[in-house]
Amino acid sequence: MNDRELAIRLARRLGIGRPAAEPGFGPFLGEAVRHRWSVEEAEAAWKTRQEAEEVRRASPGGLGAWAEEWDACRRCGLHRTRSRVVHGRGSVPADVLVVGEGPGPEEDRQGVPFVGPAGFMLDRALREFGEDGSSGSVSFYVANLVACYMGEIRRPEAVEVDACLPRLLEVVRTVQPWVVLLVGAQPLYHLLGLGPVEAHRGKLLAWEREGLCVHAVATWHPAGVLRSQDPARMRQIREDVRVVRRAVEGFRSTLF
Repeated sequence: MNDRELAIRLARRLGIGRPAAEPGFGPFLGEAVRHRWSVEEAEAAWKTRQEAEEVRRASPGGLGAWAEEWDACRRCGLHRTRSRVVHGRGSVPADVLVVGEGPGPEEDRQGVPFVGPAGFMLDRALREFGEDGSSGSVSFYVANLVACYMGEIRRPEAVEVDACLPRLLEVVRTVQPWVVLLVGAQPLYHLLGLGPVEAHRGKLLAWEREGLCVHAVATWHPAGVLRSQDPARMRQIREDVRVVRRAVEGFRSTLF
């Protein structure tokens, strides 16, 4: 049975009228094909994950019970400067995982990433994904390279990124994105070993780490755009978001 036949039969059994619009169904189907599950096995696995989704949504950032363990994290010195661990916001699972650098003072206070002026700019760009819930919309989840406020506006240190990387990898496994949008120079450098942003933005890159293989796109950080007051870079952020959207739509089309 090929992937298209499995998609059609599984969607019928589950009563899913628009598979491409069902959150997380595309990545799940890809996993079912890789493991060569039968329709019955895939149906059982999907129902189990849907039941687990209710648990995820009730936990920090919607990520699941594992995220609660990170609330008491002391793996690096940032536990001394934070008020709380800032997990994330958005849909779980999601088509796109947005990864910024780290929470600022307002994010630390609210426990939510990208809620200040830079967050408003990012959200304006992410509206390119669509917000009407139609089959053409793209869901997203927003997180950061490090989950704790650094006490000042600065770049995260390598030891801090390394300490927080297992958490980010769990975020990837839980969110199951088609594409990761890397916001700013630090995620691009620490996760892919690349830079500068100008040389790599808007391109579909590959991120492979500990058994995970995800496509990634880099773009400017909105905070930097606000500081520079460069309207060209804001347009480029929106262009890069469109690259992400086209990539997600392309991956969907290979399955449906």
